[in-house]
Amino acid sequence: MRFLFVENRYKTFFWEAIAESLISKGHEIFWLVQNKNFRPSSGVVYQLPYPRKKDLVDDEFEAGSALSFIKSCDRNINYFGGSSAHYRFYFERISEALNEISPDVSVGEPTLFHELMVVDWCNKNCVPYLHPSSPGYPTGRLTVYSGWTKSSYAGSGDEVSVEDCISLIKEISERNVVPDYMKDLDAEKRELPRPGSVRDKIRILSAYLSGERFNTPSPIRKFKLNKLLSGKRESWNLISEAKSTALGGKCVLMYPMHMQPEANIDVWGNAWRDQTDLIRRLADMLPDDWVLAVKPNPKMKYELTKELLGVVSSEERVVPISLDVKMEDFIQRVDAVVTVTGTIAIECLLSRIPVATLGPSVVKGYRGVFSSADLHLGDLSCLRGFLKEVQSGSWTSATTEEMVGFVKSAYSETFSGLVSDPMFMPECVSSKNVGLVVNSLVSVIGSRK
Repeated sequence: MRFLFVENRYKTFFWEAIAESLISKGHEIFWLVQNKNFRPSSGVVYQLPYPRKKDLVDDEFEAGSALSFIKSCDRNINYFGGSSAHYRFYFERISEALNEISPDVSVGEPTLFHELMVVDWCNKNCVPYLHPSSPGYPTGRLTVYSGWTKSSYAGSGDEVSVEDCISLIKEISERNVVPDYMKDLDAEKRELPRPGSVRDKIRILSAYLSGERFNTPSPIRKFKLNKLLSGKRESWNLISEAKSTALGGKCVLMYPMHMQPEANIDVWGNAWRDQTDLIRRLADMLPDDWVLAVKPNPKMKYELTKELLGVVSSEERVVPISLDVKMEDFIQRVDAVVTVTGTIAIECLLSRIPVATLGPSVVKGYRGVFSSADLHLGDLSCLRGFLKEVQSGSWTSATTEEMVGFVKSAYSETFSGLVSDPMFMPECVSSKNVGLVVNSLVSVIGSRK
């Protein structure tokens, strides 16, 4: 079988470990590489050239087209002042390369613009694009998503006992377990450089200076943004302190923010990626006697803008929660939660906390989870009815049997194994884990034959 892997900086080292195992099993491996500083050493590599100035063309894309969607997801445009002038150049060369390779299956992330262009080609040519990723819960497992969606391509069919389900429900509801990507790194296991280290910066800067300006932002611009971020974090906490009494005597709807850039919000939750606007709109639809508590991501980054600070400061019913407050300490004060695609939705379902989901989520359709077709159209007014039911006590949560059913389904739709950037999780490239991930990829492909 002909596998195509798509380069994604340090994640490429994880893909390469998978690729080498597939080669040993007799599969053909091809690579599409955009950033030459992360070129793998195995398989057949198609290195995309960097465009020259004359190759760059400012272009408008038809609303609803793939390139229009890719542009809306592009972190270099959304956060670092980039443009889409290189899109036509890359789109043509990616199409040429993939037509020549003619892969049976593609593997990669749906995060960077060139990856999303590969997804588009795969969609048009009926080639599976597999995106193995951590589902959050159950831990130690992975989901193989399809293309740029948050839909499982196929599951393992694994079964789990009722006793184990109830045990996991208890651990999650009591917050005694966290998703794999939130666990602390064992520094002694690190082989790749620490993020932000001198080695890391030299590698990234070298790519930028050699012409990679399309997924790599200007180091000067990024330095300035990061320098401003410290002051904004201080401002957030000061506003939080000034409005700390606003929660008293009110029903509390919590919105936990997504860190940006992040595929969860920029790609899967793309319609809601402007979190400042979303917070403003959530505040506008609140029923009387409700306030909106905005819980920042502990690693809050480029979502923290001047405009967001203005909204949380001026909107009377918006209360920013201090960056120093932990979720497990604050969630006890919450009456309901609204999220785009966060794993908090799973925690709420299994903790009997009313939750509304705006984007794709594995908990949709379960009792205790509010989702409406109107939300997909951008209409938040339907949340008022949900909150009034919560306030009156008529909102019903999932039963224990239904929660067990969810956990069973979660195991059936996932596989054993870890997926990560080995810079952050070195154990993901261990021989044991690589074997598990390879088995999951071969299994899902076989299930569709």
